[in-house]
Amino acid sequence: MIPKLLAPIYWVGLSILILAGDYLIGPYVQFPILFVVPVLLASLYSGFAWGFSLSLCMPLLRLFYATLVWSEPVLPVYAGINALIRACVLSLLAFLVSHAAKKAREVKVLSGLLPICSFCKRIRSSDNSWVPIETYVTDRTNSKFTHSFCPDCVEERYGINLRTP
Repeated sequence: MIPKLLAPIYWVGLSILILAGDYLIGPYVQFPILFVVPVLLASLYSGFAWGFSLSLCMPLLRLFYATLVWSEPVLPVYAGINALIRACVLSLLAFLVSHAAKKAREVKVLSGLLPICSFCKRIRSSDNSWVPIETYVTDRTNSKFTHSFCPDCVEERYGINLRTP
Protein backbone atom coordinates (compact mmCIF):
# COMPACT_ATOMS: atom_id res chain seq x y z
CA MET A 1 0.00 0.00 0.00
CA ILE A 2 1.23 3.49 -0.85
CA PRO A 3 1.70 5.85 2.12
CA LYS A 4 -1.00 8.55 2.10
CA LEU A 5 1.44 11.47 2.25
CA LEU A 6 3.62 10.17 -0.58
CA ALA A 7 0.76 9.22 -2.89
CA PRO A 8 0.51 12.61 -4.70
CA ILE A 9 4.22 12.43 -5.48
CA TYR A 10 3.65 9.12 -7.24
CA TRP A 11 0.76 10.44 -9.35
CA VAL A 12 2.60 13.60 -10.32
CA GLY A 13 5.74 11.60 -11.11
CA LEU A 14 3.76 9.19 -13.26
CA SER A 15 2.15 12.13 -15.05
CA ILE A 16 5.57 13.65 -15.74
CA LEU A 17 6.82 10.34 -17.15
CA ILE A 18 3.79 10.04 -19.43
CA LEU A 19 4.14 13.64 -20.60
CA ALA A 20 7.88 13.15 -21.20
CA GLY A 21 7.13 10.06 -23.27
CA ASP A 22 4.45 11.99 -25.14
CA TYR A 23 6.97 14.76 -25.87
CA LEU A 24 9.65 12.33 -27.05
CA ILE A 25 7.26 10.47 -29.36
CA GLY A 26 6.27 13.68 -31.09
CA PRO A 27 3.06 15.21 -32.39
CA TYR A 28 1.99 12.47 -34.80
CA VAL A 29 1.65 9.53 -32.41
CA GLN A 30 -0.66 10.17 -29.48
CA PHE A 31 -1.46 8.00 -26.47
CA PRO A 32 -4.09 10.08 -24.64
CA ILE A 33 -5.36 6.89 -23.02
CA LEU A 34 -2.23 6.96 -20.85
CA PHE A 35 -3.46 10.25 -19.35
CA VAL A 36 -6.22 8.21 -17.71
CA VAL A 37 -3.83 6.19 -15.53
CA PRO A 38 -2.47 8.94 -13.22
CA VAL A 39 -5.87 10.69 -13.07
CA LEU A 40 -7.55 7.42 -12.10
CA LEU A 41 -4.96 6.52 -9.46
CA ALA A 42 -4.86 10.04 -8.01
CA SER A 43 -8.66 10.20 -7.78
CA LEU A 44 -8.89 6.74 -6.26
CA TYR A 45 -6.20 7.08 -3.59
CA SER A 46 -5.74 10.83 -3.04
CA GLY A 47 -9.18 12.25 -3.76
CA PHE A 48 -10.91 14.39 -6.33
CA ALA A 49 -8.69 17.47 -5.93
CA TRP A 50 -5.55 15.63 -7.07
CA GLY A 51 -7.35 13.82 -9.88
CA PHE A 52 -8.95 17.05 -11.08
CA SER A 53 -5.62 18.90 -10.97
CA LEU A 54 -3.97 16.26 -13.13
CA SER A 55 -6.96 16.15 -15.47
CA LEU A 56 -6.41 19.85 -16.20
CA CYS A 57 -2.61 20.02 -16.18
CA MET A 58 -1.87 17.10 -18.49
CA PRO A 59 -4.01 18.28 -21.45
CA LEU A 60 -2.74 21.85 -20.97
CA LEU A 61 0.88 20.70 -21.15
CA ARG A 62 0.03 18.63 -24.23
CA LEU A 63 -1.53 21.78 -25.74
CA PHE A 64 1.67 23.68 -24.95
CA TYR A 65 3.68 21.04 -26.80
CA ALA A 66 1.33 21.06 -29.76
CA THR A 67 1.19 24.81 -30.26
CA LEU A 68 4.54 26.18 -29.14
CA VAL A 69 7.08 23.36 -29.21
CA TRP A 70 6.19 21.08 -32.10
CA SER A 71 4.49 23.53 -34.45
CA GLU A 72 1.95 20.91 -35.48
CA PRO A 73 0.39 21.32 -38.90
CA VAL A 74 -2.97 21.45 -37.07
CA LEU A 75 -4.40 24.85 -36.30
CA PRO A 76 -3.99 25.93 -32.65
CA VAL A 77 -7.79 26.22 -32.40
CA TYR A 78 -8.20 22.51 -33.10
CA ALA A 79 -5.43 21.62 -30.66
CA GLY A 80 -7.18 23.79 -28.06
CA ILE A 81 -10.51 22.08 -28.66
CA ASN A 82 -8.84 18.68 -28.30
CA ALA A 83 -7.21 19.79 -25.04
CA LEU A 84 -10.57 21.04 -23.74
CA ILE A 85 -12.27 17.76 -24.61
CA ARG A 86 -9.50 15.76 -22.91
CA ALA A 87 -9.69 17.96 -19.81
CA CYS A 88 -13.48 17.54 -19.61
CA VAL A 89 -13.36 13.77 -20.05
CA LEU A 90 -10.53 13.37 -17.55
CA SER A 91 -12.29 15.66 -15.05
CA LEU A 92 -15.45 13.58 -15.33
CA LEU A 93 -13.39 10.43 -14.81
CA ALA A 94 -11.73 11.99 -11.75
CA PHE A 95 -15.12 12.89 -10.30
CA LEU A 96 -16.67 9.47 -10.92
CA VAL A 97 -13.71 7.52 -9.56
CA SER A 98 -13.36 9.66 -6.43
CA HIS A 99 -17.13 9.48 -5.84
CA ALA A 100 -17.12 5.69 -6.22
CA ALA A 101 -14.10 5.38 -3.90
CA LYS A 102 -15.81 7.57 -1.30
CA LYS A 103 -18.99 5.48 -1.46
CA ALA A 104 -16.98 2.26 -1.20
CA ARG A 105 -15.33 3.56 1.99
CA GLU A 106 -18.77 4.37 3.44
CA VAL A 107 -20.19 0.87 2.98
CA LYS A 108 -20.97 -0.71 6.31
CA VAL A 109 -20.35 -4.42 6.56
CA LEU A 110 -21.06 -6.80 9.37
CA SER A 111 -18.33 -9.38 9.75
CA GLY A 112 -16.75 -11.58 12.35
CA LEU A 113 -18.36 -13.10 15.39
CA LEU A 114 -21.30 -11.32 16.98
CA PRO A 115 -21.84 -11.90 20.72
CA ILE A 116 -25.57 -12.67 20.98
CA CYS A 117 -27.64 -13.65 24.01
CA SER A 118 -29.02 -17.17 23.71
CA PHE A 119 -32.32 -16.19 25.35
CA CYS A 120 -33.38 -12.70 24.30
CA LYS A 121 -31.28 -12.52 21.10
CA ARG A 122 -29.76 -9.15 22.00
CA ILE A 123 -26.26 -8.36 20.75
CA ARG A 124 -23.45 -6.94 22.85
CA SER A 125 -22.18 -3.75 21.19
CA SER A 126 -18.67 -2.29 21.42
CA ASP A 127 -19.57 -0.27 24.54
CA ASN A 128 -20.71 -3.49 26.33
CA SER A 129 -24.40 -2.56 26.21
CA TRP A 130 -26.91 -5.11 24.99
CA VAL A 131 -29.09 -3.92 22.12
CA PRO A 132 -31.85 -5.66 20.15
CA ILE A 133 -30.61 -7.40 17.03
CA GLU A 134 -32.81 -5.15 14.88
CA THR A 135 -31.17 -2.01 16.28
CA TYR A 136 -27.67 -3.44 15.93
CA VAL A 137 -28.11 -4.45 12.29
CA THR A 138 -30.02 -1.28 11.32
CA ASP A 139 -27.30 0.96 12.82
CA ARG A 140 -24.52 -0.82 10.94
CA THR A 141 -26.12 -1.51 7.56
CA ASN A 142 -28.74 -0.08 5.26
CA SER A 143 -31.11 -2.91 6.18
CA LYS A 144 -34.55 -2.37 7.70
CA PHE A 145 -36.60 -4.97 9.54
CA THR A 146 -40.22 -6.00 9.28
CA HIS A 147 -41.72 -8.50 11.66
CA SER A 148 -43.78 -11.58 11.00
CA PHE A 149 -44.26 -15.12 12.32
CA CYS A 150 -42.77 -18.27 10.91
CA PRO A 151 -45.15 -21.27 10.60
CA ASP A 152 -43.45 -23.09 13.52
CA CYS A 153 -43.95 -20.16 15.93
CA VAL A 154 -47.59 -19.66 14.86
CA GLU A 155 -48.29 -23.32 15.56
CA GLU A 156 -46.37 -23.33 18.86
CA ARG A 157 -47.84 -20.13 20.29
CA TYR A 158 -51.34 -20.01 18.76
CA GLY A 159 -52.03 -23.64 17.89
CA ILE A 160 -52.74 -22.83 14.24
CA ASN A 161 -51.23 -25.09 11.58
CA LEU A 162 -50.29 -22.98 8.54
CA ARG A 163 -48.71 -25.86 6.65
CA THR A 164 -50.83 -27.49 4.02
CA PRO A 165 -51.05 -31.29 4.28
